[in-house]
Amino acid sequence: PTPSPTPPEPEETPAGTSGAPVNKQQSRHQTNTMAASIILFILIVQIGVSYIAGQKDVAVDTRRSMTIAFFLAVVVCMVSYDIAMMDPSYYDILGVSPGVDDRDLKKAYKTLSRKLHPDKNPDDPDAQENFILMQEVYEILATRDLRETYDSYGQEYMMNARISPRSKSVDTSYERLLIYHAPFYFISALVAYALTISKKSNSARPYAFVMLFGLAIIEWYTKTYHEALPYISLTIYQQVESLKNIYHYLLQGAIMYANMTFMDLEMNQLFLLTEMKKQLDRQEIQLRGYESVLRVLVAHVVKNKSGAQGS
Repeated sequence: PTPSPTPPEPEETPAGTSGAPVNKQQSRHQTNTMAASIILFILIVQIGVSYIAGQKDVAVDTRRSMTIAFFLAVVVCMVSYDIAMMDPSYYDILGVSPGVDDRDLKKAYKTLSRKLHPDKNPDDPDAQENFILMQEVYEILATRDLRETYDSYGQEYMMNARISPRSKSVDTSYERLLIYHAPFYFISALVAYALTISKKSNSARPYAFVMLFGLAIIEWYTKTYHEALPYISLTIYQQVESLKNIYHYLLQGAIMYANMTFMDLEMNQLFLLTEMKKQLDRQEIQLRGYESVLRVLVAHVVKNKSGAQGS
């Protein structure tokens, strides 16, 4: 049997390049995927909400409950879709779960090494590249500091920070992490403010900022203490990215619900004004009737008084 191949001797990563392993064949554009997901989500929810709002024979409270249930169902479907469309993690490449221990990780690496060795795949032109990728992925996951950094910040951060399997240290300074995290929360806060600036959606603004603050707390806690959320077989980075997607969906849902509530309030006010107008019209008709009766009575009194004076 072919002996289990061992990773090559570490080499210094050239300056100005990112040494983090990249699976080029399976790389996707996450930003474009997220934008498409939000657009699809808005279209689906808008159609559903419009249909529910059109059921005039259903009570207002029932329509609101139906809207919330429909919205939550769509959110679950969209989040499941986003998770399915995520780039394969380093753990997926080795065929293990994020919580794998060092022994099982090494066992999976040896098994995959024998399977992907270029000598056993002479007809695969990408065999050498896949084998090297697998080796570099293992080196990162087998090194505690590199593994924690990858779990918390993902492949993109490691590429931007030029962290490779040969890195002697990991730059997780406060300044770098602030630059990494600040843009998302700053832009999200501006977007939330802009989308809730109208009178119809203004009531959704407090919920938007509370959700954003809660997301920041969760991200800070999980990445500071390297504790992933329980019962979810994803890395910390993937969990946080999923929560960010959920935040965008909930923000759109809160705005739509605020618009719907405002429309219901306007309809109620219009209904009350219509009823008041009808009541005033009825009172006006009654007053006109009273006025006619008074005119007849006054004319009769005047006539009787004139007759009495003439006699």
